[in-house]
Amino acid sequence: MKKLLYLFLVLPLIFSSCKKEDENTNTPNINPTSGLIGYLTGNFNTFKTTDGGFTWTPIQQETAITFDEGSSSFPAESFGFFVTDGNGAYKTIDGSINWTTMISEPFEFSSVDFPSISNGYIFNDNGEIFHKTTNGGDSWQTINLYTEIELISFPSNDIGFGLTSNGELYKTTNGGSSWAEICDAYDFEGICFPSENIGFGFFRDSSHDYYTYKSTDGGYSWSIINQGIEFQQIDFPSNDIGFGHNGDELYRTTDGGTSWTIIHEMEEDIETISFL
Repeated sequence: MKKLLYLFLVLPLIFSSCKKEDENTNTPNINPTSGLIGYLTGNFNTFKTTDGGFTWTPIQQETAITFDEGSSSFPAESFGFFVTDGNGAYKTIDGSINWTTMISEPFEFSSVDFPSISNGYIFNDNGEIFHKTTNGGDSWQTINLYTEIELISFPSNDIGFGLTSNGELYKTTNGGSSWAEICDAYDFEGICFPSENIGFGFFRDSSHDYYTYKSTDGGYSWSIINQGIEFQQIDFPSNDIGFGHNGDELYRTTDGGTSWTIIHEMEEDIETISFL
């Protein structure tokens, strides 16, 4: 996994490629408790925080699953979903103590996102098919795609964003039934959209410089908001509060990604984070 370059450097807004934007705005947080509750997975363990990621408590699991090379999503404090790279998809209704199998086929799942307890999406590594549920994972609909989407972020049940391995960004407004390309100017390694208009992406360029970008128009245009921090994953439970990790250190932002602070260092590698 890539290691962190620890450097806080706030750049002037730089706009490029897809479309230019004249100003950068933030939508105020609606939920005052956003970002307090979160889950973190290591290789074989899960941890829970109730203070915004500063302290973590290990969860004594009764169902043993491997969390290596997977993706997680917790739409509510007790309800969580996890997909693995070859060993199926799982669900918990008791905050990660017990896990039940949702899909047992040996798909190489790459991304999962549940914008609500009932509605969720799972994508394969090859990106050409994905699975959709409207009943919390009890049954699934398989939808064929014509583009190789690998990473997803759904701010609502119907509106979602998909990222291909080539850095192309797609959007759906009908729950994944159809997708339209909206930007292909960046080689993002990860994205997160806490709302339809506000989105975040990160990548490393050919010179091994690390950048965090932000969109305020639903992914059509992007501006640099931070340089120097390399992330393996980001998660924004609101437009302003977000978290990112580099494998062992957990970062937090409260100003929409402009500045980040290390708030916790784990003794084992971080695989996934998911905050409410």
